[in-house]
Amino acid sequence: MRMRRLLLPSLLGLLLATAVVGCGDPTGPVPTGIATPGDNGHFKIGQMARIGTYIVTVNRVFNENNVQGVPPAMGMRFLVLDLTIQNIDTDNVRMSPAAQFTVKDSTGAEYDMDGDVTPTTGLTTTSLPDTIPADGMIHGEVAFQVPLAAHGFHLYFNPSFLLSLFSHGNKLTFDLQ
Repeated sequence: MRMRRLLLPSLLGLLLATAVVGCGDPTGPVPTGIATPGDNGHFKIGQMARIGTYIVTVNRVFNENNVQGVPPAMGMRFLVLDLTIQNIDTDNVRMSPAAQFTVKDSTGAEYDMDGDVTPTTGLTTTSLPDTIPADGMIHGEVAFQVPLAAHGFHLYFNPSFLLSLFSHGNKLTFDLQ
């Protein structure tokens, strides 16, 4: 019984320590052109935003009536984001776009990545989480199903794969307008 009482706190401590490592300071070169957030603390499309060992860029945002021949649900559309994520550490980092990216609209409604229609690219593989190699980058598109009338979208990126599962930690926010 005493062993069980010690096991849970030890496991939680190990998970937290592992999650914090995913948000560490980079040891590799930091590229030039890193943006600072606007007055609202958000970044804009096309800006390179740094958090921990990641540089995230939302290259473009567009709407689609279908992705790979799949239509959205009734009353919905696809919001597709073209993203580049760079690892500026000298160690590999884990990446899971489905867990680390969320879109919210102006009402605060939250939309998860639609893994059924998101094309398999360097950003989304069939075996998530994926690894971004040291000093490497990945690029690709991710899709979110959103209501036709929704507007005022923001993209949230949580750099820690483990902490993203519990919605804790620092986040980058991008205005998608």
